[in-house]
Amino acid sequence: MLNAATQKRFRERNRNKRAYNIPIQNEIKAQLNRLAKKAGCSISVTLEELITGAHSRELLHLKEMRKLKDKTEQHIKQMAESERQAKKAAVSIQARLNTALKELSDKIACLKGLEGEELAAESETIHKQLLLDNEEVYFKLTRSGRT
Repeated sequence: MLNAATQKRFRERNRNKRAYNIPIQNEIKAQLNRLAKKAGCSISVTLEELITGAHSRELLHLKEMRKLKDKTEQHIKQMAESERQAKKAAVSIQARLNTALKELSDKIACLKGLEGEELAAESETIHKQLLLDNEEVYFKLTRSGRT
């Protein structure tokens, strides 16, 4: 009867704990004993600390993964916005080039009546103006970081 009463008191003290009987390899048991002895506590306390530590590391890992996911999504949005702006700039450049080509073809039509040197001089002037226009667009794009 005395042993039964002692066992009952022991179990009442540990209401939030449950006993487990699990088979483990002898080598693992020896390692567990060494860990417990080194920590200066019982095997059950050592197991609880190992499990709690592993769980905390897992939660920390999940938190870091969520941060990385959010950061990646933010970068994807920024890249999509940059791509939209680059496409808009390309459309603008294309429109300017089309306008310049139309002007050039109109001027060529007007220049058909001019002789060799006059034609070469006018062609050089038009060429320089197109280069200046393209440089202006290039500098605008580089200032906004789109090249």
